[in-house]
This record gives sequence, structure tokens and C-alpha cells, in this order.
Amino acid sequence: MRFFKIGCVILILTCGIHLIGHFNNRQPGSDEEKQMMHLMETYQIPGAGVTMMSLLSGFSLMYSLWFLTLGTIGLMCTGRIMESYRRGFLWTVTGFTGVAVLISAYYFFYAPTACVSAAFVFLLIGSFIFKPGDSAV
Repeated sequence: MRFFKIGCVILILTCGIHLIGHFNNRQPGSDEEKQMMHLMETYQIPGAGVTMMSLLSGFSLMYSLWFLTLGTIGLMCTGRIMESYRRGFLWTVTGFTGVAVLISAYYFFYAPTACVSAAFVFLLIGSFIFKPGDSAV
């Protein structure tokens, strides 16, 4: 369970690091970047009633919430819950994190992909070596 716990902690830390980046005030560097930021903040997506920046911010916050949720549920699995459910919880968290690796590798850049991949490796190892009756450490 130690490897699984490490993976869960990495997920929660990734949430915190991502939120720091999310709330960091991004200043455009060039005139082109300023124009792009202005368009992202003011242009309403037809039929949606939101701007691209608000949509992007929403997905960014959901991304953080998702990692916090998975990490927390995973840590709960390392506690004292019924053994019959524990393996299912472990593989659920591991599976969703594996999907996150694929999405991150396709849509995002190196930093989030590296964080979620590191968590996935530990979760995968922890799930494979899990034996009923394992302690929470």
C-alpha cells in the first residue's frame, strides 16, 4: 500500500501546484499575446454564452478538483474499509489516472503529464502488489 499512498499524495500535490498556476496572474508578453488574451476574455462562444477564457478556467479548476478527489478517495482506500471493496477502489483510482495520462499526453504540455504519469506509476505498482489484509502503510 505504500506505493499506492505515494501516488495519491502526488495527485493531491499536483492539485495544489496546478491551483498555484491557475491563480497566477498571467501577463501577455507581446502584442500578439495581448490581442489573443483580449479575444479570449471578451469573445462570446456562439450558443454557449461564455468566453473561451472562462471555459478554459472552468476546465482548469475541474482538473484540480478531479486530482484532489482521486487522491483523497485513494487515501481513503488505504484506511480501514471493507476488504471486499478495497481492490475495486484501488483499480478505479488507478484506471482513471491512466486515462488522465493519455488525455494529458495528447492535449497538455510536459509538466502536468509528468505529474500525473508519476502518480500513475505508483498507483499501478500499489494496485498490482496489493494483497487482502495489507496495512495502510
